[in-house]
This record gives sequence, structure tokens and C-alpha cells, in this order.
Amino acid sequence: ALHRLSGHHNPTDMPSPQHHHSLFALGLGLALGLALPHVLRLRRRRGLGGSTVKAGLTDTRAVRLPRRVLTDFLAACFTAAGAAPAHAAQAADVLAYADSRGIPSHGANRADTYANEIEAKLVDGVASPVVERSSGCTAAQKRKGL
Repeated sequence: ALHRLSGHHNPTDMPSPQHHHSLFALGLGLALGLALPHVLRLRRRRGLGGSTVKAGLTDTRAVRLPRRVLTDFLAACFTAAGAAPAHAAQAADVLAYADSRGIPSHGANRADTYANEIEAKLVDGVASPVVERSSGCTAAQKRKGL
């Protein structure tokens, strides 16, 4: 999908190194997003919690990923896709927090979709929301794409 969105339709066209970096980061984000739900299920079965995501078949072969590492990685992916660094950091923190709390449906597995939407300009990664009206737990925003 990213190749199609990038405008490189001719196989002889050479994408820029920045394009390759962006695709690599998004691909890595996708791989991480697909693996994390399984990792978190293993963690929950073993009664593990805290700020560490744990993967592995046995405790002696476990791989631990600190939440800060995941947050920084996701923020880098969103920034590479075109989000403002502050927005990227905030979105990454929310996704990593969801994963660390055992809610993978709202965690890093969404990162690839979000990054693709930012890169395709379906979502404005640098916009700041303006609340037109609010009531209780809802708010209407003026800006499209947030």
C-alpha cells in the first residue's frame, strides 16, 4: 500500500533514501504490531505486568522490551510518516501504555494504520485540535483529520 501511495508506479523509478527509511520504519512497526498481541497474551498467561513487554517460549529464553523503547520506536515511526514530534510522542505513549496494560487492541498494532494514514495525508499529523463545543465526555473538533 505504501508503494502505491508514494507515486512510484514505474519499476525503474528509484525512491529516495528517506523513502526507504520511512518504509523500513513502517514495516518494522507493522511487524512489531503484529507480534505484540501474541507477546502480551503470553505475558498475561504468566501473570506478568508492569512496564515491560515480555516475549519468549520459556522464562529462560524471554525477551524483554521496556515500554520506553517501544514508545521511542513508535514515535520515530510516526515522525518519519510526517507527524509533528510532539504529536508523535503523545500518540506513541498512548499506544505503548495500552500494550503495557494488556490492551493490545488499542496498542502498537494500530501504529502501521496510523502511520499510513499520516503518510497518505488522510490524517493531519501536525494539526492541533480546536474544540468547537463539548458536552460531558464528547467534544466536536473544528479540524478535519484529527
